Amino acid sequence: MHVGRKVVMMLGFVFFQCSWAATIETSGLVEVEYNSAKDFEGAKTSRFALATVELGVDAELDKNISSHVLFLYEQGNTEFDADEGTITYKIGASPVAVTAGKMYVPFGRFETMMISDPLTLEIGETNETALHLTFKNDLVTAGVYAFNGDTIKADMAADGDDTMDHFGAHLGLQFKPGPLDISVGASYINSLADSDGISGVLSEITDGTTLADYSAGVSAYLDVGFKGFWLLGETVTTQDAFAVDRLPFDGKESKPSATNIELSYTLDSGGHNLTLGFALQSTEQAMALRLPETRTLFALSYGSAEGAAIGLEVGSDKDYEVGGEQKDGSLVNIQLAVEF
Repeated sequence: MHVGRKVVMMLGFVFFQCSWAATIETSGLVEVEYNSAKDFEGAKTSRFALATVELGVDAELDKNISSHVLFLYEQGNTEFDADEGTITYKIGASPVAVTAGKMYVPFGRFETMMISDPLTLEIGETNETALHLTFKNDLVTAGVYAFNGDTIKADMAADGDDTMDHFGAHLGLQFKPGPLDISVGASYINSLADSDGISGVLSEITDGTTLADYSAGVSAYLDVGFKGFWLLGETVTTQDAFAVDRLPFDGKESKPSATNIELSYTLDSGGHNLTLGFALQSTEQAMALRLPETRTLFALSYGSAEGAAIGLEVGSDKDYEVGGEQKDGSLVNIQLAVEF
């Protein structure tokens, strides 16, 4: 190797080490679970799984420029890969910022005290490479975003076009009147079919992601905290029906939706906390997405100040009624988690 190149590489390595020490923070999450379930046909399954591994790196180059990278692995669901990777530029001293890269677009909130993901997330969570413009202060968080999604309109596909015509917006308020802690907000996406859950089902259909038109989605949430109690409520709805050859329901067009309502109480003692939670979840016209019509969950968790936690969740599902029969299912999850 040329001596000059070696010197440049050594200087670059020293600079990288200094930058690492000065500007970079790392984080991680490991979740190991025992899952036991009985499906609607009565079949029983159980397993131990490495449910989640997350490794994150956040770098702040200066007061206006930052970057975020998150690697994710979920056994049986997600191979180890870059789940998020973004660059954010804050516009001077203003509350306005621009973020570009691979992200979960700000549609839906999906807060939960349970171990399993809420049904609202199963319908609405959307991971895309996007451009996101935000405004944020102590009271208001608002923004707009755009991306080129998985779905495409039939007339665009016929013309050979593939443009960034997917977009959305969000608005949230956070305030603390007296002993209350309140968050309320809403979000919009012009193609709910681009959510990870719906696009995954559509991709199993020949030309399933080619649509006559996009089906917009709307989400709204309300979270209220009071002296250890938390009430969480969220709904995700489809505004425009999916065609019967895409997501049918009872032989007709469908407008899938989901709702999650949770009540929990956390007892905090010297950095250790014990949380008891209860959730009522439901969907409408979501049979094609393989989601239950209703889900009831109870959860108990204990967490330490050091970032370790153990949790227990039990629940029951009810399927959509078919031929006058409505089948039941059940689940039990035990989770060990360490966050660092």
